Amino acid sequence: MTTMREAIAAGKKLRIVPYKVGSGSAALLRDYIRQETRKNIYILDKHKALHEPGRIFLNWGCSNLSVNSYRTVGAAPALVALAAEKSGWFRYLVRESPRSVEHLPAFTTLAADAVAMVAAGKTVVARHSTTSHSGIGAQVVSGDGVLYSADDVKDQSWLKAKLFTEYFHKSQEYRVFVLQGRVILTRRKRKTNGAEEQTYSKYIRVHNTGWNYCAVQDDEVPATVRAAALAIDRCTGRSNGVIAYDVGYRERDGKAVVFEANTAPGIVGETVKIIGDSLLDMELPYELDVY
Repeated sequence: MTTMREAIAAGKKLRIVPYKVGSGSAALLRDYIRQETRKNIYILDKHKALHEPGRIFLNWGCSNLSVNSYRTVGAAPALVALAAEKSGWFRYLVRESPRSVEHLPAFTTLAADAVAMVAAGKTVVARHSTTSHSGIGAQVVSGDGVLYSADDVKDQSWLKAKLFTEYFHKSQEYRVFVLQGRVILTRRKRKTNGAEEQTYSKYIRVHNTGWNYCAVQDDEVPATVRAAALAIDRCTGRSNGVIAYDVGYRERDGKAVVFEANTAPGIVGETVKIIGDSLLDMELPYELDVY
């Protein structure tokens, strides 16, 4: 089989098709691959991607890609759509592989079940949007009341949310990047130095609440974190693109739980190089003459 790097050197033209043309991560990836291959690499609008021979299309988080699928690498559009909607993704995983429940938070779409969870002493994350990111539409509730509420839902009742998950009391949180069934990179989430106290939250750990992903040595990552990400990756459907799994880890019992899958993860700095090299050295799923 041929690697993408070899295919580009042989004259095949790589085009990146992101979920939106203004994707900063797609632009950084394009610039790095362009630098490495010394070839013109372009970003295409998902609605204007051409069905022309000699092109390889790299899907970066697009669920309705307008190209022939046999010349596309990256997560398949159907897989992107599945992973983007958390409620449906959780249900799919449990239905297709009941054992995946070991690596997921307890969840329900019924407010009555969520009330019972709180009554039983559990803390619950209520999500008013099941397709958003960065904590948008999220509230955290316990018997003590609302512990956290995103700005966009501060005036809404948590009982009107679309998805309820049991809050996983984690010691650490990681992002595990998986390509073709193997872990290629792991990052650990840490509190940002100087994070504003009025916006900081220990419950919803995103950039806006004072958290960032940072480099971590491989031997510092608990084995159960990688194992959970790989188990969910197998259930989701092994991809010819990078999928980043957000994984919580609880030190006292070694348990790891996967919160979500990202098919167009935010990448900066050294992460761009590692992801770019991994994609370039990835074996294409078809013979070269297919592209």
